Amino acid sequence: MRARGVRGQRGDLPGRGHRVRAVVPGRPARRRGAVRPWARRERVLVPLLASFGAGSAVSALFWAGGALLAPAGPVRYGSWAVGMAVDLAIPLLSGRRIARAPHHTEHLRERFGLFTIIVLGESVLGFTNGLVKAHSAGSATVTGAAAFALCACLWWSYFSASGTRPGAHAELARDPRLLHTYVFGHLPVQLGLAVTGGAVGTAVVGSANRLTTALALCVLGGVALFLLSTAAVRSAFTGVRDPVVLLRVGTALLIAALVPVAGSLPVAVVLAVPAGLLGVSVAAEGPSHRRRLAEAG
Repeated sequence: MRARGVRGQRGDLPGRGHRVRAVVPGRPARRRGAVRPWARRERVLVPLLASFGAGSAVSALFWAGGALLAPAGPVRYGSWAVGMAVDLAIPLLSGRRIARAPHHTEHLRERFGLFTIIVLGESVLGFTNGLVKAHSAGSATVTGAAAFALCACLWWSYFSASGTRPGAHAELARDPRLLHTYVFGHLPVQLGLAVTGGAVGTAVVGSANRLTTALALCVLGGVALFLLSTAAVRSAFTGVRDPVVLLRVGTALLIAALVPVAGSLPVAVVLAVPAGLLGVSVAAEGPSHRRRLAEAG
């Protein structure tokens, strides 16, 4: 059966003791053409899935073995360290297969941005909980304001970068080296944010007017690690002489230089100084980000 303007595909439907000839509307040739790219894509992904499946199975042996067979101590932690190393090595060993697979760099950028927001949100939650516990302290409001300024400047520093804008880093789909740099470079970025956030919450809730050396190292070292990591990721795309890279490295060194004297400064000052340096750095980076976006567009 055919209708004007509609091509059909015949098929058999089961009936009571006989078969009914039915027509399924559609364009078979067009449907086959739409299916073929998906089939080709699946064939490309099969070797990649095999690599990740085999690597994950090996990694699971070390994770499960450390948890179930090894006693608590160096042996267990060593087993877990090997499992983590295997997990991190899987993408590096599967570089050629990853390069042949289709990439959606916009989704990658979006998901890393979302994860960064979650980590920063935990930092804000940490110092707000600290404010609740330290509400009786006279300096709690000033310290809380400095903590909020630091978290806000970390957010500003990450999301003001041209690499976090829509359409950025399209070259990730063409160069596995850049893809690995972008993905693995976010590990120390998130580590720096997490360490800083946890230390800021502890600093706000503490009753002392001064930070211990370890706590100051976590606050200032975490911010410095964040800046150095974002600079390293950007340098893979723009080169080490890029103004933003140089600004972030310089800011990180200035913040790290505060560690020896942080113990003699009030808590609010230790939190406010890196926040101010981050704000100045982001403002100075603006022209370079706009220029890179204009070149990409």
